[in-house]
Amino acid sequence: MNAREIIANYRDNPDIGAKFIRELSAEEQMVLMRSREFRSLPSAERIEIAKIISRPKLGLGAKIGCLFGALGAVVGVSVAAMSIFAPHVLTQAVVGSGAVADSRPVPGKLTSFDPIAAYAQVSSYAGADAWLLKMDATNVRSDGTLDLSATYEPAPNVRYTFARPAPAPKGVGPIGVGNNSGGAYRQELILTAEKPMRRTVTRYTNGTRTTDRFQTEGLWRDERDPESLAADRAVDLGRVASPTCSLATLWKVAVEHGVRTDAVARVTYDTSGYSFRIAPLDVRIAFDAKCQWTEGRSNGHRWTRTANQVPEPDANSLSDQQVDSADVAKELRKHVNALTACYELHKQGASKKQAKMTLALTLTPAGKFTDLHWVKDTLGDSAVSACMTRVVSAIQTELRPASEVQISYPFIFD
Repeated sequence: MNAREIIANYRDNPDIGAKFIRELSAEEQMVLMRSREFRSLPSAERIEIAKIISRPKLGLGAKIGCLFGALGAVVGVSVAAMSIFAPHVLTQAVVGSGAVADSRPVPGKLTSFDPIAAYAQVSSYAGADAWLLKMDATNVRSDGTLDLSATYEPAPNVRYTFARPAPAPKGVGPIGVGNNSGGAYRQELILTAEKPMRRTVTRYTNGTRTTDRFQTEGLWRDERDPESLAADRAVDLGRVASPTCSLATLWKVAVEHGVRTDAVARVTYDTSGYSFRIAPLDVRIAFDAKCQWTEGRSNGHRWTRTANQVPEPDANSLSDQQVDSADVAKELRKHVNALTACYELHKQGASKKQAKMTLALTLTPAGKFTDLHWVKDTLGDSAVSACMTRVVSAIQTELRPASEVQISYPFIFD
């Protein structure tokens, strides 16, 4: 079981998850606390897991040695351990190592927050250059809303994970040093909607610790440190379209399959579509990006969609759809931030100049771009052209032409 699965298991059932974490070997616990999934958790959950691990199978001193010695390099982990073993040293929650921009009230009512209806305002808060990677809503009621004012634990909250292109950090070493894998850099932004509370954010820059304390108004943003992607990965890897499925609609399907309406569910949205779960009731339902359920489990029974239940495709996805160069150009413009990032990121430290580049490509009936080749390139930078080719190759459109469509698309960089 990897770190993602361990953490998901703990979130679904804290008692069973905690027992599993305690039974891990010391080495496995260290790997868990070094993982990106652990470092991405809210501070309260990171500290709770650190407390679980601190309940010694070894002696107390040995466990402290493990946490502070082997895990000292993990940002925030050793600080969390300090709050456990030396509460007089640190009593506030540690949120992360990134800079927090500000906080603002949640869109709509705190007692009936709708993650989908609020998305446009949340996305605007993330910034025009950011794109969505994931949405994770905890304790969603059957009407599709959350009561963010609730006092029970774990409290209802929604985490929106965005990303945007970022320059390489100052002083970054050559490929192979630190997390520099030779690819583009991007920065994740975590926007959390929750009950207003006091937050403390601790940052570490070149070994220097700084702490910011502030009162959240309900919606706040945590900017993570930029990370280097693998050289063959597009900067917008994992990007998803804006969520449009009402969570009440997902709940309706659950109720139709016998799920009780007085429960609350966890709903996530990512490249796999929507996942609806109520762990204590053993309810799991998968939905595609168009809100159609594909399979599920409830009341001890598994159910899948049969062929005669599959809805007819809409007009925008028919196999005989008429597609022209304007449609293709529109699809490419959706990824202008990632394509521009290729130019900006690979030209760091070099003199910028106007560049005119023309890409010839073919759109297949499956909605993918193939046969990519540059017919004009006044920039003459192979790193830029290779990065842009990777971005376009990774695009999956909803266009379904009856036959292949070939066009040439120009890019102009100033």
